[in-house]
Amino acid sequence: HQMFLHVLQSVPFVICDSRPALNELRKLQDHCREYVMGLCIEIKRKGESDKNRMAELAAYFTHCKLERQHLVLVLNQAMLAMAKLKNWGMASSLAKRLLELNPGQKQAEKAHKVLGQQNDTNAVALNYDEKNPFTICGISYQPLYRGTPTKKCGYCGQTYSVEYAGQPCPVCQIGEIGRDVPGLQES
Repeated sequence: HQMFLHVLQSVPFVICDSRPALNELRKLQDHCREYVMGLCIEIKRKGESDKNRMAELAAYFTHCKLERQHLVLVLNQAMLAMAKLKNWGMASSLAKRLLELNPGQKQAEKAHKVLGQQNDTNAVALNYDEKNPFTICGISYQPLYRGTPTKKCGYCGQTYSVEYAGQPCPVCQIGEIGRDVPGLQES
């Protein structure tokens, strides 16, 4: 977490003299933001005692843009959390996403076992609708579904619920939520 945060906070000090270099820097900034946000969700999940909320957070983490090998681990964890709650519909959906990434044999076997349940019911109602596109609020760790008014951090672009406008961004710890700034520019 700290390494990604350090890189994210160092981006403004990089000098770019070409458009391609600036584009690469922006990709690095986005990549680091996704990892910092995902790891913040994971830290929150580990500190949670409510099993339902833990499963929600595990599912939200799967929507962060991670490298394939890391997404495999996160999907596996969320799939198992949903299976423990007997939310077979959600677990099956996560298992299918996991199998699309060609995981290792052990994870593939677990995914096939979940799919073998032939049960698409969910025992517990959760605040998670994977079919409705969403981003995750960087403070409440709740989904912000398409059409919901949001604010972004002026520096890293993390999305927040509008009620947090004007507050410092806890993800990058640099920007202000809802502040419009020019952003990274070619020099």
